[in-house]
Amino acid sequence: MTIVRNSQEIDLNLIEILQIDCPNENDCKWVKGVVLDHGVRNNTTPLVSKNVFILLINFNLEYEKTENNSSFIYKSTREFEKFALHEQELLKKKINKIIQLKRLVCKNNSNSFMVINQKGIDSYSLDLLAKESIIAVRRAKKKNLERISLLCNCTPINSIDDIKLEYLGFAGLVYEQVLKEDRYTFIENVSNPFSGTILIKGKSNMIRNQIENNLKNCLKSIKSFIQDKKTLPGAGIVECLLFKKLSEFAKTTTQTNKIGTDILANALMGIPKCILQNQIFETDQIKNKLINHNDYLAEYFIKNSNLKILDGYSIKMNILDLVISITSMVMDIDEIVMSRGI
Repeated sequence: MTIVRNSQEIDLNLIEILQIDCPNENDCKWVKGVVLDHGVRNNTTPLVSKNVFILLINFNLEYEKTENNSSFIYKSTREFEKFALHEQELLKKKINKIIQLKRLVCKNNSNSFMVINQKGIDSYSLDLLAKESIIAVRRAKKKNLERISLLCNCTPINSIDDIKLEYLGFAGLVYEQVLKEDRYTFIENVSNPFSGTILIKGKSNMIRNQIENNLKNCLKSIKSFIQDKKTLPGAGIVECLLFKKLSEFAKTTTQTNKIGTDILANALMGIPKCILQNQIFETDQIKNKLINHNDYLAEYFIKNSNLKILDGYSIKMNILDLVISITSMVMDIDEIVMSRGI
C-alpha cells in the first residue's frame, strides 16, 4: 500500500484527488507521485526532465511588500533607481546561491535541477534561473510541499541562508502536460513513494464530484479494512447468519421478547432481499418464493455465498449498533405515547 507504513497511523490526506476538465471519464488514473495544478514558469526549460534534484523553498524571490502600510518618498529618479538596483542585487544574491548549489550537484548534463517555491518568483529571478536551465514553480500549495517533502526526501527551507546539499530531494521524472488551457506539472519516479495523486477526469463538475465522492468512500473503507485486520463475509451473508441465530433465540425466549426478536431478524433480511432483486432466475416463481420466505432466502444465500465479497468488520459493527440504537429509541417513543394515551 502507498500510504501504509509500519507503526504509523494511516493518513488519507497523503492521497490527493485532483479534478481535471476532460471529455473522457475513462482517462482517470493513479499517479505515484505529485501533480501540481500549474505549470513551469520559465518556458525555456525542457518539458520533460529526468534525474531531477528538487529544492523546496518558502521565501520570496521577488520584490517584498512591507507587512504594514508604508510609502517611500524619493527626492529624484536617481534615488529611485538606486533603490530598485539594490532590490535587484538582493534578489541576485539569493539566485546565485541557488545556482551555485545547482552547479555543485549537476556537474554533468544527465541531471536536472528544480525549484518549487510556496511564495512568488518575479520575472527577473525567473530569467536568471532559466539561463541555468533550472525548472521553477511558484505559488505551490502547502499540502503539495508536504507531499513532495515526503516523496522526494527533501526538506523545505525558509531562508536562503539555510540552503544545504542535504536538504535536496530527488525525482526520476518531471514533466509538464497541457490539458485544454490548463498546465500541470507531474513529479514521478520518486525515491520514497508514500503518497500519490488520483486524477479525476470528466466533462462536467457533477460527474467529477460524483467520482470523487465514491473514491473517498472507497478509501475510507480500505483504511478501516487495514486498521481492523479482520473482515466479514459480504453480499448479505452476515445478515442471513444473524437471522438464523435470532430465529433460534426467539424459540427459547418469552412471548414478549419473541415478537421483538422476530421483527429485528426479519428487518435484517431486507439487505439480502435487495441483493436478490438484482439477480436473474430461470422463473419468477423461484425469486418470489425466496423473497416471501426468509428461511429459504437465508439458506439460499449461505449455500451460494461468494467468499470473494467482503465487508469491513468495524463498518458492519457500527451499522448493527446503529440498528439496535434506533430500534430501542422507537420502542421508547411507543411506550411514551402509550403511557399518555395518545
